[in-house]
Amino acid sequence: MHFLETPSFAHNRSPSSSNFIIEEDSRSDISDYPISANGNDSNTSARDFWARRRLLKGLVGVMCILVLLLAAAVSILGVLYMQTFPSFETCRTRTCTRTATLFMKTMDETVDPCDDFHKFACGNWISDTAAVVSVAVYDHTTIMRDRIVGRLRSLTENITNEDIESLQQVRIMYNTCVDLVAIEEAGLSPLVDLVTRLIRPNATLGATLGLIHRETGQDYVFDLSIGPSFQNTSVYLLSIDQPELPVVKANFLYTPAVVAAYERLIEKVLLRLGKEKGFPPLKKDAKTTAKKIAAFEQLFALAMSDEDDRGKASTANLITLKELNLLFRNGGVGEGNATGNVTQSKPATRRDNFFNWTEYVDTLFNGLADVEVNDDFILNLDDVAYIRKVAQLLAKTDPEQLKLYITWELIYTFGKDVTKEVRDLFNAFTAISEGTESTPNRHTECILLLDQSLPFALTHKYVLKYVKDATIQEAREMYRNILSAFKAEVGLLEWMDVRTKKRALDKANRVEGYIGFPAWLKDPVAVDAFYAALRFNNSSFFRNILTMMKWIAEKALREYVGPVDRSWTSDSPAEADAFYDDERNAITFPAGFLQEPFIGMGLKAVDYGALGSVLGHELTHGFDTMGRYSDEYGRLNAWWTLDTLEHFVSKAQCFEDQYSTFWLPELGVVPGPNNTVNGKRTLAENIADNGGIREAFQAYAYYVETRGSPEPRLPGLEKYSSEQLFFLSFAQSWCSYLSPAALTDMVETNVHSPPKFRITGPLANFPDFARVWSCPAGSRMNPEDKCVLWGGRDDVRVTKTSKTH
Repeated sequence: MHFLETPSFAHNRSPSSSNFIIEEDSRSDISDYPISANGNDSNTSARDFWARRRLLKGLVGVMCILVLLLAAAVSILGVLYMQTFPSFETCRTRTCTRTATLFMKTMDETVDPCDDFHKFACGNWISDTAAVVSVAVYDHTTIMRDRIVGRLRSLTENITNEDIESLQQVRIMYNTCVDLVAIEEAGLSPLVDLVTRLIRPNATLGATLGLIHRETGQDYVFDLSIGPSFQNTSVYLLSIDQPELPVVKANFLYTPAVVAAYERLIEKVLLRLGKEKGFPPLKKDAKTTAKKIAAFEQLFALAMSDEDDRGKASTANLITLKELNLLFRNGGVGEGNATGNVTQSKPATRRDNFFNWTEYVDTLFNGLADVEVNDDFILNLDDVAYIRKVAQLLAKTDPEQLKLYITWELIYTFGKDVTKEVRDLFNAFTAISEGTESTPNRHTECILLLDQSLPFALTHKYVLKYVKDATIQEAREMYRNILSAFKAEVGLLEWMDVRTKKRALDKANRVEGYIGFPAWLKDPVAVDAFYAALRFNNSSFFRNILTMMKWIAEKALREYVGPVDRSWTSDSPAEADAFYDDERNAITFPAGFLQEPFIGMGLKAVDYGALGSVLGHELTHGFDTMGRYSDEYGRLNAWWTLDTLEHFVSKAQCFEDQYSTFWLPELGVVPGPNNTVNGKRTLAENIADNGGIREAFQAYAYYVETRGSPEPRLPGLEKYSSEQLFFLSFAQSWCSYLSPAALTDMVETNVHSPPKFRITGPLANFPDFARVWSCPAGSRMNPEDKCVLWGGRDDVRVTKTSKTH
């Protein structure tokens, strides 16, 4: 019997049917058949019995067949399911549940991840955040900093007399900072006194700038810094660079509203200070003076380079004080090397004598350090083009105009530390320049000031209470795996020759990893010794500010004559950031950065996606467009062969061209310099982003291999594999909200690409991302053309898969 014919047995009859089939439908009338005496036909009863029996047997057979078919179907579906969704465990710890909740609240699963992974990973977070925040920039770094500030504030406000002396000084400084009544009572006289003390009527520019740096650590016109020498990183060198300005070049070029607001700020502040006894009188009205100051500052801004100024140049621009003085005397024009060194100059004039570099440097070190400041004293010019342009500018500038400008710069630096009336003027300007109306919280400002200026006093208590040794050890283990992944990548590179590979591996092996905090920070005696010479008073916040800034400046100047301290002695352990120092060949990951959502998220896939990619990013900086100039000791050294360098430059050009096409239509319907990524300025950071994600992914693969089995999945997100969670974690670590003004400023001035492109750029270049998310070749997140530097031979494969989510 055919299985498919079974259901028809009770309805269709035919002559060929079995003789056990009763042809009831052929009877024309029941009276045609004989009937028994009791009214029943015995033959009919027998036929009915056998018919019912055969019917029952047929039903049983059908049921058996259906059961067999169902079992077969279940088996087939089970096999298919196992092929599509291998067996896995689900992590149901409190941490994993919290991580899953964060992921689900952040992502927008209605978006195709192969079309826009940024919106897929961050869509809900961005829309929810934009509706409630009032700050210019809000991201996970902001959240971490707010968390840190809250903890530091609690620690500060609970300092007791039993705490170490350094913390007693922190308490004094904090109390004077938050005492707005005392600050109001002091009025503007502290600021006026500072201006008249540092801007002396008959002082030369060199003496004035030197005194300002020594007393406050501030630099105007030029930025002076002390760091390891390029040729011998065990000794210090004084370098000259372009300074930071209140209004950046891009604002002068593209944002007239900011410039107008800046002029109003200058005018109103000068009008208010002009009412104070002792403030130098203005030669012209405040409005005219304000426009003149802003226009003069614009000349400095336009002289600044547009290049990525993250690190030192490819060659040292060493120059003696004699040569530098001659360069400025000649108005920035001279024969010789890149610095324009000259041996002959025009006769000195009063303006030339007004600015003398020897006087500037001598004022810095006099009485502080045993430094012989003479014609042979060597400095380095970090930005030769800027130095030349400023030399030309100063050659035709009235010294009084220059003094007026420096006076304003000093006021701008310290004007936020006086009365509410003046603070409000500065806050109003900040609201326009940054595009936010939020009013700074005074307690937060004071905590940030303490953490930035006295990083080890307050964080002594922070690390004891909040930093777990297990977290530090986990981060260090992750870094070791990242380093192993990077070295494996170097070994696979086809564009780097054997000689350069050896030097690259030497440099990688010598990278110092400052992770967490320096060991001495837990020692109260060592912390007190570090701040032994610093003492504050209980009455004047402004005086305490000057005391602190002078202590920091003089400490750095005194260290000039000693050997370079390669230990952790500057950056705050509570800082929520990470960085690479090419002069020390070191990466720093403070304890403040080692918190959710970068580490401790319940699964290594999530930790490696977030923290691991940043570890890889900073390590890659040692081999990017700037880091490649420094060797394993941080010395300026051309250690790449020409053949390898040619390949590197070609591959780097791919990134520059690619990122230069990244456009933000929300900033303008037509691509332009204020809404399109500057691929040249952001090149080093883009290379580090692309390298970091690859190294982190490979390091996570090492972890899984060592573990011996895949990690569990997150509850409620079981459809996402561990590798997919890795990429989700990476992307969500960059979820950010930026106001239009902040985003424009980032595009125009920042060495980093906007957060959106820090997600989509590296992932679109990474074949493993396309494989894990099954992105078809040619989709936005799996383009045919990819840019690759670090990644080994695997990068030659082209992902051509169908999309299955």
